Amino acid sequence: MRDRARHSYKTKAAEAKVKYEEQAAAAKIKYEKGKEVAKRGAQSSFTVMKQYGPVAVGFYAALYGVTFGSLYIGIDSGLIDPATAMGYLTSASEGMEESRTTAQLVVDYLKHYSWTEPAVPFLEKNPHFANLAVVWVITKFTEPARIVITAGVVPRLAKYLGFVPKKTSADDDKEDQNNAA
Repeated sequence: MRDRARHSYKTKAAEAKVKYEEQAAAAKIKYEKGKEVAKRGAQSSFTVMKQYGPVAVGFYAALYGVTFGSLYIGIDSGLIDPATAMGYLTSASEGMEESRTTAQLVVDYLKHYSWTEPAVPFLEKNPHFANLAVVWVITKFTEPARIVITAGVVPRLAKYLGFVPKKTSADDDKEDQNNAA
């Protein structure tokens, strides 16, 4: 009886080992394929700018302008709550006991530091510049998303516009390999 149980255990262990090795081999193949796809499909912002030139720069500038403009209009008109926007810049422990304008929030924040105090009277007279400063900071936080969107959209936009991308050194290497074969 024990021999049968021991034999059954060894058989199951051997089957599990074989199954594990098959799964490991399949995972390695998938990993290599994924790595290949990532190399082909991933384009850095530098590569996109270099390859698509004016189309990439124009699209990125337009996207930046739309982001900046819509945030400015939203904050300046009151559609976006300044306390929420400034909550990302100040510590959460300060709390907001009352609704204040963006200019008031920025002025209070700048009063904490001696090197920013000279800007306080200017911002009190011109509150729209406080909104501009907050929007600029928030727009900076959206930069990674804008770069990803640019890298994804520009090749299709360039094709639609009939812009022929410049060849990169990787494209030249592929062409050389194809000619040699």
